Amino acid sequence: TVCIQTNYDKRPEGYDRLASYIGGSNAENKRIDYLSPTIMQITGNSKDGSRKKVMRWPVLFAFPDSKSSSSMNINNVLPEPTIPRLSFVECPEMVVAVSRFEVAATEP
Repeated sequence: TVCIQTNYDKRPEGYDRLASYIGGSNAENKRIDYLSPTIMQITGNSKDGSRKKVMRWPVLFAFPDSKSSSSMNINNVLPEPTIPRLSFVECPEMVVAVSRFEVAATEP
């Protein structure tokens, strides 16, 4: 699975950057379908402020019996981001819990 990823400080900042990419702010001005869920990972120590926050959206899956996403030339499938701090990463297979937010949240 390939994800588009960004580091962020506040949650809206991460969402805005990712949404801009899939909305057409990329090298081909092309809208991109993304897949749920939003994956947020926070590491580090919250007491001394050294936390690293990363937000990812899955954008490409490789199916069994097809080429793995790591062997694909991503540039032939997905347009390059034009927004700083966005990059493609290989997302490992995982099980996730999904929570719905009823109101806007800014932490984590």
